[in-house]
This record gives sequence, C-alpha cells and structure tokens, in this order.
Amino acid sequence: VEIETGDADVVVDIANMVNQNVASIGGNGNDGQLNVEISGNGSDSDNDVDVELLSGVGVVQNNNANISNDVDVDAETGDNEANDNTGGDVSIDTGDADVEVGIDNKANFNGVNLDECCELGADIKVAGNGADSDNDVKVKLASELGAEQNNNFNDGKCDGVDVEVDTGNNDANDNTSKDGGDPSVTTGDADASVDSSTEANSNVLGDMDGLNLPQLPNLDYDLMQLLR
Repeated sequence: VEIETGDADVVVDIANMVNQNVASIGGNGNDGQLNVEISGNGSDSDNDVDVELLSGVGVVQNNNANISNDVDVDAETGDNEANDNTGGDVSIDTGDADVEVGIDNKANFNGVNLDECCELGADIKVAGNGADSDNDVKVKLASELGAEQNNNFNDGKCDGVDVEVDTGNNDANDNTSKDGGDPSVTTGDADASVDSSTEANSNVLGDMDGLNLPQLPNLDYDLMQLLR
C-alpha cells in the first residue's frame, strides 16, 4: 500500500497603485515682463501711467484611497489515510506545500512644481521729455501662488492574510504486514512566505526629483505580464 502526493504550490501576487497627481506650472525662465516708457514729449506735458498687474495661481490636489486586500490560502498535501490494510508494507509520502503571498500597495502621491511660475518684473523709463514736464508712473505688481495637497489613506482591513499550509494529519493505523515491516509516513516541507509593503501619502512641493512616483502599468499588458 503506497500513497504519494505531489506538491501543492500557491503564488498570490496583488499590486494596487492608485491616486497619482502631478502638476507642473512654469514659465519660460524670463519672468513676467512689463515695459513702461515715457519719452519724447514736449515741454509742459503732463504724463500719467497707472499699471496694476495681478497674477494668481492656485493648485488643489486631493486623494482618497481605501484599499482592502483579503487573502485566504489553503495549501494541503496531507490528510491522507492508509488504514486497516493487511499483507503489505504501508507507506505515505507527501509532497511539499509551498505558499508565497505578495501584497504591494501604493497610494496617494502628489507633486506640484511652481518653479519659474508667474514671476512679475517691470522696467520703467522716463527720459527725453521737454522742460517743466510732469511725469507720474504708478505700478502695482502682485503675484500669488497657492498649493494645497491633501491625502487620505484608509487601509481598512488591508493586508488581511490567512495562510494555512498542511502536509500532516496523515493516518496509517491498524495495518498488518506479513514480513513484519513497520508502516512509514513521510511528510514534505510546509513553507509559507508573506511579504506586505505599503507606501502612502507623499506630497512634494517644488523640485519633484525627490518624488518617487510608482510606475503605472502599461494598459496594453495582459494580466499575466503584469503579475510577472
């Protein structure tokens, strides 16, 4: 009597990548240019220039992620029975039970670059006017930049992993052998590996070279290519 089971191998790979915002608002590096010139007017001229410039930029980025991973794995090569046999040796040999679970969650990445954005500058020239001329220049410049970034990550029951690996619970009872040989039960290895990684809530304002954004999958890939 001989029972020999093969291996029970399970691989679970879960990758969640959600909520990625990137905003880059910049100029050409020359700032905002304003040129005002009063020149070449005759004597007793009255020249007035009133300029008011307002530049405003507002960036609001909000992320809300609720990720729930629930993994239930049961890998079993055991629970074998060889009972009440007469006349031969009894042997139970089970294979290995191997489980690998990988969970990778990446959520809520915001990046805003406002470098060289919306800067105002002014060049004012009053020259070459006649005698007794009255020249007034009034310039008001205002530049406002605002960035608001909010992240909310709720892992819920994230990474709820229940793994059961079993090569045991084998029975060889009440067996009788003509040559007096003993029953044999040999079980394989039971191995389980669980790897969980979570990266969430990263905000960067300014130089985004330090923002480690996850590489989103190519939508042309099929599921098996993605898992590999």
